[in-house]
Amino acid sequence: MTERLFYTEHLQQNYWGLEGLIHQSEVPSTIEALSKNEKFMQRPSKETPYFNRWNIVWITLTQPFYSILSIFSSVAALLSYTLLVPSAARAFTVLSKQLTRDWQQLCSQWEFKNPVLAPSTNVHQLGSWDLYLRGDIPYNSIKDEMVKPLTFQDTEFRAGIKEAVDSFYAELENNRYAQSWLAWMWNRGRTVSLSERRKVMDKVLVLILSGYKGNREEARTEAIAHLQQKYHVDDLESPIQAFYGKIRETEERMKGIPNVSLFSEQGNCRGGSLWFIYLFHKTQNLFTDRSKHLEAIAQQFSSGMPRQAALLQAFDDSDDLLKMQKEEYSDSTISLYELDCNRPSAQAKIQSLPKGIYRVGTSNHSLVYIKGKNENFVWDPSFGLSVMEPDEMLAWIKKHYHSGCPESIVYFQRYESTEA
Repeated sequence: MTERLFYTEHLQQNYWGLEGLIHQSEVPSTIEALSKNEKFMQRPSKETPYFNRWNIVWITLTQPFYSILSIFSSVAALLSYTLLVPSAARAFTVLSKQLTRDWQQLCSQWEFKNPVLAPSTNVHQLGSWDLYLRGDIPYNSIKDEMVKPLTFQDTEFRAGIKEAVDSFYAELENNRYAQSWLAWMWNRGRTVSLSERRKVMDKVLVLILSGYKGNREEARTEAIAHLQQKYHVDDLESPIQAFYGKIRETEERMKGIPNVSLFSEQGNCRGGSLWFIYLFHKTQNLFTDRSKHLEAIAQQFSSGMPRQAALLQAFDDSDDLLKMQKEEYSDSTISLYELDCNRPSAQAKIQSLPKGIYRVGTSNHSLVYIKGKNENFVWDPSFGLSVMEPDEMLAWIKKHYHSGCPESIVYFQRYESTEA
């Protein structure tokens, strides 16, 4: 069975089709074939570079030709945008980056302290045209209620509703400090319990979400009526104003993210990292040599990010779709100060992590860290796979992804498979 194409209908109304795209992929079979390939399983010298002398000669000789073609493709992409042909513009953009892929991978080979085991490039694979040519899917066109929770839009909307409810209670409790003793007795105090807040939050969320299927104004009115009925002895003028203001603010913010994007010109590092981690769990029983296992997985990204990576990049929460669960290690989050000025503290945090495979997040990038018994590996979607110790990884992150802003933290999420 050939790898199935991605169809818009899956994203709009077929969660199980999306799940099939992930779990019926032929990639694990490709990795299994490598595990049985005696030539592949032979471990080369640790000093052997990925690109040999003949690769270097060929890439160097052809680089000027491909660079010229890349420039022409970039111009064609710009012209296509100008002529309002976005699908052609996206195709030329991907082609332009792919034409210089070999040269960039050759140059980056010398950045690694240890030889790169397999290069990577953070660009759509040419063969995943069924995603990047489609570009954007309007969020409002998604009808499957199992697909919606995967999206950034759903996460953003739910966070906005929670903020609105929190604003309502903040004002409500401020007003209760000035209430009469009779109202105080009726309300059993000034503070609303967490369990009550959760029940109200769930009810309001259902009412507001119904507005996205029908009349939004009517949905807001029903939500406000529910709050007024529940707290009818309170002065609700300012709480309702705070609630309504946050709801409208959320709706305006949602207008700025109307689409689920299947094309990412800046790359698919987060989606690629999740797909790498999924493949690791799916195929780990095929190998006894951890290095060759990781190399076999990394080879699937040598020509760019597969369609699954691009799809996962478009989602915010795909753990259930991948049948994986993550554990946050907040105590191991590396602060801006530690990254800049206290490297020993940062290294100690990484060394305290248990063995496993991690998605490592920075302010603007995502990569994979595999902590083993004897060797530690890092797979960077923009560069490739190499053996790296904690101090080397921190130096790598600081060199390539450190922006210097307060959000420049490094955090760790450990993933386990939930499949039996």
